[in-house]
Amino acid sequence: MENHPQRDYAAAKLELRNVLSLMVLLKEKKDEKTFGALAKEFLISGMEGFRLMNKSEKHKYKQTTIKKYTKIINSYILLIGSPNVQD
Repeated sequence: MENHPQRDYAAAKLELRNVLSLMVLLKEKKDEKTFGALAKEFLISGMEGFRLMNKSEKHKYKQTTIKKYTKIINSYILLIGSPNVQD
């Protein structure tokens, strides 16, 4: 909806229905990654390198941390083992 000085409240209220109905429609964009896709990518390659620290310090993930993060991502983000899994 545009900012227009000649529009009054009633016209804006009528157009609101159209705007809301357009917002409800699902728009799937192929160029954007979903949160699940980012989580899967992190599981594959995110824990191989160094974790973020200062420029002078470099730390690798510990095996216990990798195991813990993998379990958390699988169960809480990707919902693996849940009947509510959506791909």
